[in-house]
This record gives sequence, structure tokens and C-alpha cells, in this order.
Amino acid sequence: METTKPNTGRIDDPDANASDLLIMRDIEEEDFCDRRPSFLTNVNYQGQQRHANNISQSSTMETTKPKSGRIDDHDTNKSNLLLIMGDTEEEGLSLQEPNAKGNKAIKTISSVGDAAGWQGGGKDKGDCNENAKGKEEDDEIAIVVAAGSPRAFSLDPLMEDIEETTMDGVDKVALQDKCYDDQKQEYKANAVFQLEKKSPFLRKRDNKRLKNGMNFPPDCFSFLSLHGLKDNPIFFCFGMLVFVIQMSFLMLMVLSVIHKKWNNNGFVDNPGTNLLASFIAANSSPLVQATQILAIISFVLFADASFLDVATSIETFPTRSKDATRAMVVSCVLRFLQGIMAILVTLVLIVTSESVIEIVLNFTAVNFISYLDDVAFGLALQGKYGPRIEGEAKRITTLPLPACMTRGNKHVRFQFTLVTFGLILISIMIGIISAQTNSNVWRTKILRVEFQDKELKAHSGCYEMDQNPVFEANFYKRKSYKSSEGVLKNATFGYCIDEKRWKLFKNGTNACKADNSEVANSAKSQSFDVSTTFDQGWFSASGKPLDLYFIKLGQDLEGQCSSFDNGICNSKLNTFKNQYDGGDCCSGTCSRSNCGIDAVTEGFGMVNTTGSGFPQCKDPTMFPVTIYLDTFASNKELIYLAQRFTPQEIENFERGKHSCNGKEECAFDHLSADPINPSLRLECDNQMVLLIDINPNMTNHTETVFVKDGANCTMGIANRANPGVEELIGDPAIWYVNLTIFQGRSADSETKILEMNSGEQGASSFFRIPSCMFQKLSLYTDTTGMYSDNYKLMALKWMMEDSSGSSDCLDKFFKERFALSVMNFYAPITGNKEPLWIQASPHCLWPMIDCDNGVVSALNLNSKTLAGKIPSEIGLLSSLK
Repeated sequence: METTKPNTGRIDDPDANASDLLIMRDIEEEDFCDRRPSFLTNVNYQGQQRHANNISQSSTMETTKPKSGRIDDHDTNKSNLLLIMGDTEEEGLSLQEPNAKGNKAIKTISSVGDAAGWQGGGKDKGDCNENAKGKEEDDEIAIVVAAGSPRAFSLDPLMEDIEETTMDGVDKVALQDKCYDDQKQEYKANAVFQLEKKSPFLRKRDNKRLKNGMNFPPDCFSFLSLHGLKDNPIFFCFGMLVFVIQMSFLMLMVLSVIHKKWNNNGFVDNPGTNLLASFIAANSSPLVQATQILAIISFVLFADASFLDVATSIETFPTRSKDATRAMVVSCVLRFLQGIMAILVTLVLIVTSESVIEIVLNFTAVNFISYLDDVAFGLALQGKYGPRIEGEAKRITTLPLPACMTRGNKHVRFQFTLVTFGLILISIMIGIISAQTNSNVWRTKILRVEFQDKELKAHSGCYEMDQNPVFEANFYKRKSYKSSEGVLKNATFGYCIDEKRWKLFKNGTNACKADNSEVANSAKSQSFDVSTTFDQGWFSASGKPLDLYFIKLGQDLEGQCSSFDNGICNSKLNTFKNQYDGGDCCSGTCSRSNCGIDAVTEGFGMVNTTGSGFPQCKDPTMFPVTIYLDTFASNKELIYLAQRFTPQEIENFERGKHSCNGKEECAFDHLSADPINPSLRLECDNQMVLLIDINPNMTNHTETVFVKDGANCTMGIANRANPGVEELIGDPAIWYVNLTIFQGRSADSETKILEMNSGEQGASSFFRIPSCMFQKLSLYTDTTGMYSDNYKLMALKWMMEDSSGSSDCLDKFFKERFALSVMNFYAPITGNKEPLWIQASPHCLWPMIDCDNGVVSALNLNSKTLAGKIPSEIGLLSSLK
């Protein structure tokens, strides 16, 4: 009789058939490593489900041999038989010769699967076998009880030719009535299972196959281990996607800490310059250090996802390269990389954390990322990613590891991995803590402070780390710094833990007890190195904000602190960070009496030229001025003699000069000698900028110097051999020179500041128009001849000296104020020394000026008698009516 297919495949299903026989393909463990595994999937099975380490056994009953020799012959006698066959070996499934009654016995030794249903056959097998009456009583069927993990019900994609057969001869109604009792059938299944457990042969056989019951790990890396990109791209990409996301998260976490430009560490109080110093603090509190060590220990002893990934990759790495597939190796390598990366990220986050809570949160965040592969696998088991991935995930949970990926002493390998990485992590942590407590590592050893306030100027200078501090001063892991010999008034930098401030105080060793001797204090800070206060606000003891700057010296400059602000430009300190050697390298910032002395070794294109100046000036607040030397001429030439002496004096001079021809000794020998090289001296704002002797070899050469913006300068060139006394025509000769001064870095500039001849003018004064004013005016008027127009220069000079703020070049009405100022000097009031209208007040308040919203609209000049002329700058008053 024909029966229906079981609905659930469970032995306790009331709709199940009387007997379905599951004979599963027997695959040797060696076959798994030699080629890609091919296991059974989507198998309908009946019987009691059991765990993976249950042992398979068999029981026997009789059945008649099919007439056609095929198991799907519908003439079979009494039960449905579901036989799933692979490449079975002799010991896995054997067919005996027909017995005397024309029957064939089917016997199985073992099978691979989750569980097996057992069904009785024949009259002596129980009530459920009553349906077999009327048939031959001597038939025998081998009942297969398969042991495995509880989820082997997926159908192998390669076994597409499996047939499910339904055989006649069974009374369907009677079968359902007799097998409805779930408890009775479960009891029978358990009885058979207990018999199977006693078989030593089957136990040995199953232990060899399952290797102590180890299955593939239930995570996404198992997808990569079983499937390659070409074999099954869907499963491979699913596993690879999770790996890529995990590694991306971990890489971003590392870069957020160690990348110099993209990190989000904020300000790290570490004065070191290496990579570690860029994200590890100079020191940490005892609470933080204790938590860091405890976190490392717990991370190692109670191995979580990160450590387990590393351990699993080592335990399951294929041992025999000839048997292992490439997918197995790739899966283990990727699992190892992900675990190592997670461990590295954990270490980095722990050592960079500044609080106990931050350490715990970072620790948890890394574990969350490491668990993503397990979470994804769990969702796959629930069918969230589709039935195909769900089926493969369920198969993986029951799939035993092959021999090449299993270890008999897995606990030894796990402990070895634990100890190895644990020692590495703890060693690194101890090394970092040792570096933090070492006075010679990650510490500011010397610093320089410059106070701009006059009352604190005496405390400016170098401060060196106290190498032998008292216990009280070094209790909170901060170092103190004492003033060096160059500081006029001794003082000490120290940290007060009570107020959480760095202080400068004069007496004692404890900053918290220096109330009466406190000089200055920083803003609140919990940093362990004084360098963190360099960019913070500092205040006097009374709370007044101070104008000061700090200079931290690196290892290469620690012995050169005294070089700051000593009048001599040190090229190593001539940087913005070091305030350009404390100002020693530029004339506008040097404050010593010896500033620039003998600093010039080359001038106007001539090497080996000595002089004083500031050739290394790099301060961007200084602006260039270029000096061009044109022609040289002796002051004894007739054209110059005629300007200073009478014709008779010149005639006597010429007669005496020629009287020495052919004589060994002559009173006028000095007249035929080469002229003296005059000295050129440029001073700006009462500070020497350049002092150098010039000669005709420097003709057509330039020299660029740097002065303050808007500097008032004087150019002087010696034009007498004996200055200070009355000049005589018989005095030694000296060179006169024609020179030009330009605004900018070269003589090609169209902006000439000054032209002079040293014979006619021994000295000339000028000022450099501030760059802001010059650039603003260039938008409205021609600035080429700005320096040649005295009235414009007078107007600009007045505006430069105006302290009201109304003449600032950034003022909205700057051009109106400039135009009115130029008119004031061009057209003064006749017979009156008072200015026309120029005042320090806003221009709209000047007399005779009418404004409309700040713009000049009218000039009332009827009541005044003016002289001079109206300048072209009146055109800048565009709203004038």
C-alpha cells in the first residue's frame, strides 16, 4: 500500500509514515581534506534527534527483495523506504545474497547525520507493525540509527540525483492509528539508542569520524573555510563581507588615534617627537595605570572574541598542506588577522585612555566589533538573510571538522596562545609605564619663558628640570623647574594638585604653599608635563592676564637656552617656534646693545665683507627694503671740489699734486692714494639695521634689509675723511656714491623710496609706508610716485601717527580720510599756521565737512582763504556734490 511522505520527519509526528529508512552516505574523514566536502542537505528524517557525539548502531527486520532490484520498486512489501545513497563503501552499506525464502537482507554499519528514525517491521516488532500482516513473515529490514549533530537536515547541492520512494503494501489509515502515541514511540527509540551505545565497534568507528565531536565554528569564517569564490560566490561573499566590515572598523579606530593629521586625541601632554609620543600621555594617574594593567590581565585570562579568534585560527589551521584546501587556509589566516588587529586596537585604546571609564568603554567597543561575525551568523541561522544562507548556516553547525583541522590537545594550543600574547601585551604595558615614570623620557627638561610685562621681566630666562626634587615636590608625578643663572630673580615652576594649576613661585618647593611668594599661575590643567601650559592663559598672582610666551627646547637645543635674547642670532633657534631666537635675528626685535655686531659676512654681492646687520632675519612681521648702489666717484674730482672750495684753493691743490711727480718723498703723496671706502649706515626706529663699508666693486649691486612696517629710517654715508673737524682740500680722498632705496625685495620695483648722492647729502631720512595703507591706496590711485610727493607723504605720516583709530587702513572710510588729509597739506589757510581741518576726531566732525552716512557729500570753503592748489585726490570723494 502507498503511504504519504512524513510532514516533519520526526518519529513523534502523528502523520509520519510507519517506517522511513535513512541510510546516509558514509564519507571517510580523509575524503574531506582531499576535495571539497559534499554532505547531505535537506533530508527528511524520522526518529529521535540526538547530539553530535551519539553513536550510531543498527537493528534488523526483514523485507522482501524488490522485483526490479531497485529500491523504488512499488512492489515492495510493507513500508516506505527513503534511501539516500552516495558512494558507499563496503562497510557502510552491504547487500547480502538472497536467502532461502527469496528475500534479501539489507544491513548498515554506520552513517553520518543528525539523528535517525527507526521503524519496526514484522509481527514481532510491536504494535506499530500490525500493518505488516498478510505479508511474508520472514522479511528482514535493517533499521539505521544515525548519530550526529542535531541539525543535519540540509541537502548537499551535489546530490541532486537522490530519489525518494514510496512503496505499496502499507495500510495508511491503520499505520496512522497505530503510531499516534508519541510517548510509546519515543520509548522504543530510546531503547534502541541504549543498545547502540553498548556497541564498542560502532563507538570506535564514530569517534574516529567526529574527532571528539568538534564541529566547524558557528561564525562567518566557516563560510570562507567551506566555500571559495568560484565554487559558491554567495556564501564566500557573505563571509568576506563581515570580515571586511570588521577590519574597516578596526582600522578606523587605529587611525583615529595614531594618525598625525586625522587623529581626534586632542592635545596630548607629551613633549616627545616620536610616533608613540603623539598619542600616549606623558604620564597617568595611579588609578588609570592600575586600570590599564587590570584591563590587560582580564583581556588575557578571560579570553573573549578577539583572543578566541586568534586561538581558533591556530587550533584549526590545516596541518597537512597536501590535504588542506585553499579555502581552509584563507579562512584561518583572515580569522588570525582579524583577531590580531582587534588585540592591537584594544592595546592602543587602553594605553591612550585618560580615565577608568574610558578604558572600559573602549574595551567593550572592540569586543562588539569582534562579535560581528558571530552576530551575522546568528542572524543567518534565523533566516534573516534568506533561506539559502540559512540552510548553509544550519549545516555548518552540525558539520564535523576534518582531521586536518582538528587537534587532540586543543587546550594546550589555546593556553600557549594565551600565554604568548599575554606576555607580549603585559610587556608592552610595563614598558609604557616605565617610560612615563622615567625622568629622561617624555619630559620637558628645559624651557624658556619671556615675560613682556615690565614688573616680571626679571623672571624671564631659562628654567631647568630639578633632577633631585624633594618627595613633596615630586609626589604627584609632575616635575619642578628651577631658574638658571641667566634669570635675574630666582623662581620655580611647580604643580599644585589642590588647585590643579602650574605656578611660578619664588620660595619653597611646594607650589600649594606658595601663596605669599606666587608670581604667576596657569589656567586649570591636569597635565603631567609643563609644556601643555605653553598655549594656555597665564595670570599674575592678582589675576591679571599676562603677556608672555614659552619656548620649549628639544634635545638638540637643550644646551643652548642661554643663546636666547643675547644679541647674537643663532641659526638653530631662528624659527617661529623659538620666536626667532628671542628676537636676536631682526633689527626690529633685538633688544641688546650688541645686536647684529659683526654678523655681516657678505654685502652687495661681495664675499668676505665684514659689517654689522641682520642677514638671517626671517620674522614675517618685518618688511623688505632694498638698497641699490649706482656709481662711485672720488670727492677730489673737480666737479665736487668746485662745490666746496674756491678756485684759488683748487689751483693750489692741483699744483701741489703734480709737484710730486718723480720725487721719492713728497708732502702731497696722500693725494694720489686710492680714496677711502666710506661706511654706509642705515638706522630704523633708533636701531642699527646695516653698517658696512662700501667700495666701487659693489657698483650695480643691491642689498635687502628688513625693517618694521612703517619704520622711520635714516640713511647715512660718510663723505669726509675726518668727520667732526673743518674739511681741508688736502684731506685724504673718499668715495662718493649715488644710491637708490626701493620698497620691496629688488631694484626692479617701481616704488622708489629715496634717491641720494652721498657727496651732496651725508644723510637722508625716510619712512616706509605701512603695507596695509599702501595696498589699500593702490586700489584707488597710482602709488608709483607716492614717495616723491611730499604732500602725500605728510598726509600718510599724519595718519600713521593718528592714534584715534579712525585712520586705520581697515576703516570703511579710509580713502575719504586720506583725500581730505592730502587736501589739508596741499591747500593750507593763508596767513594762519593752524591746519585747515585735519583733526584726530572722525572726519565727519571736521569743520567745513558735510557727510551723508559717513561719506563726504560737501566741502564748505567759502569762509577761508586758501593757498596752493587742489590735489587730484579730491576725486576719491566720489559722493561730493
